[in-house]
Amino acid sequence: MAQVLKEEVKDKIIKSAVDEFIEKGYEYASMRNIAKKAGITAGNIYRYFESKEKLLVQIVDPVLVKLDFFMKDITNNQLDLKVFPNNNNKILFENTKMNSLTLVTVFSRFIISLFKEFKNEIIILLSNERTLSNLEIKIDLNNWLIELFKVNFKFQMNKKELAEEDITYIHAVERGFISGIVEIVRKCDDTINVQEILERYINFYF
Repeated sequence: MAQVLKEEVKDKIIKSAVDEFIEKGYEYASMRNIAKKAGITAGNIYRYFESKEKLLVQIVDPVLVKLDFFMKDITNNQLDLKVFPNNNNKILFENTKMNSLTLVTVFSRFIISLFKEFKNEIIILLSNERTLSNLEIKIDLNNWLIELFKVNFKFQMNKKELAEEDITYIHAVERGFISGIVEIVRKCDDTINVQEILERYINFYF
């Protein structure tokens, strides 16, 4: 008879994985250590999660769902995280209250609002954008943000097409922006007003 998977064991695995990913980084984290922290055998963990990649997706999915819902809400369902922004998204060009630059800023501030509940999950999500881009996941935040930065660059520079050097610049800007958020969130504890610090960072960046 097949054994019944226990929800409390699954929750322990997820919590242990979060701790392991924060402590060692996703690349150097091991399923064996995660299992040990969760109080189960190395073999048993694979009954719950078939790979470290699946575990990563499970951890970041709640944040991605909230971000996707937020994007739909503020754009009246004209944008979501499952479809990349592009020049055909009229909301980014014709609505003065929600152009691409405003969208980046509002989106960043929503991430700030999730800090208290999902601090570690946000760090893991933003630290592993590229890894997640290569996995079977409904929301590719890394490339979504890059495409949004491209739209914003065209809008700000009044360009119809991007040159190769423009794309290189955009990738660097997006990577730097995300790395900055991760660095601030990682180093701020609950006694520091992280929201104020991140607001200053966003205002400086844009």
